[in-house]
Amino acid sequence: MTPKEFIKRISYARHDQHPSQNFGDFVDLAFHTLAKASWMGWGQAQDSEKPTYHEAEYMRIVERYRSRDQLDVLRNDMPELMAAVMVEVGKGHCDYLGAIASELEALNAHAGQFFTPYDVCRMMAEITFGDAEGMVRERGFITVSEPAAGAGAMVLAAADLLESKGLPVTTSMFVEACDLSDLAFKMCFIQLQARGVAAHVVRGNTLSGKREEYEMEVVPTLGTLAFFARHGHPFADQVPEAGKMMPAPEPTPALPPAGTQFTFDLGDAA
Repeated sequence: MTPKEFIKRISYARHDQHPSQNFGDFVDLAFHTLAKASWMGWGQAQDSEKPTYHEAEYMRIVERYRSRDQLDVLRNDMPELMAAVMVEVGKGHCDYLGAIASELEALNAHAGQFFTPYDVCRMMAEITFGDAEGMVRERGFITVSEPAAGAGAMVLAAADLLESKGLPVTTSMFVEACDLSDLAFKMCFIQLQARGVAAHVVRGNTLSGKREEYEMEVVPTLGTLAFFARHGHPFADQVPEAGKMMPAPEPTPALPPAGTQFTFDLGDAA
């Protein structure tokens, strides 16, 4: 599904909302679905704080969809759009959600929020990680800090570069990606999860270093399971406490078989 096809579909999902609000609902639903799955993959109990938080936030969106037509959007449109995102981002070589958000004018121009085009990101990745093979050979992986992540285009470009050099994306790079914007933070997590990048995605202010007001919004992608299983914590040799920052992962859960359909839980709303 091309970005234009996605935009057409999301624009008509709910006629009583602006297309950018429909897109915001989609991002919220996809984010909380994937974030809950990630925490469950890390062995968090079903009733633990983080999965429960994401479930509650997810249902808060669902409860605004009450009519039959609106429920059909949740049953049909949203899962198909989520599948499209997972497929298109998984292919690489694009900032899928970033392009859609820009086209829908969902970005905050007043805050100076303008996303860097993917091709520019790829050029910057080529300059920065031109000797990626040597870097990975020396330590086993590279680390990337992205302080103004947007939808994750810079990281996605770095992942594409690694892959082009025959390096496995998930175990060759560990990322911390941060953004102050709620929408950008969520889009970034969705895309890095879909691309198989091992990352901690953070909602916070890089300049001030403040994160406490977003205590629930530091989320590891599922890719961190494979990365930690192979390398341990990437900063364990530098910071003694680093190994305690994340729980020891359980065995990596099996990926769903090809053709698996994504569904959104409607809870009591159905």
